[in-house]
Amino acid sequence: MAARVTASQVKVIIETALNDSVVEACIETATSIVDEIAAANPDVPDARLALIEKWLAAHFVAIRDPRTSSEGVAGGGTESYHTFQTDLGYASTQYGQQAISLDPTGALARAAGKKPRFLLRVD
Repeated sequence: MAARVTASQVKVIIETALNDSVVEACIETATSIVDEIAAANPDVPDARLALIEKWLAAHFVAIRDPRTSSEGVAGGGTESYHTFQTDLGYASTQYGQQAISLDPTGALARAAGKKPRFLLRVD
């Protein structure tokens, strides 16, 4: 399926110097995952899928372009970056955590090894 979001929409929630083609590659990965969620759960609204895709794409951008956790001052400064615990999966970034919280199916939470907080209920 085509992407539900654009690079500029993703860049609204994550500041990055990455060019649009790299962000679009992150979106492509997120789209593939969200498409699987949509196929398994056709009752999830398109608007919710787009939100999940945007935050999940930002998660992949954050991995590709690590966030600084601290910066020093001019003349003697240091800069450090967040490290990722690969065993946390999508929960390793705040963007992935947001995608997990937006996913009503619990699929992302299960993939991150977490217990879903809520599941989509179909009557």
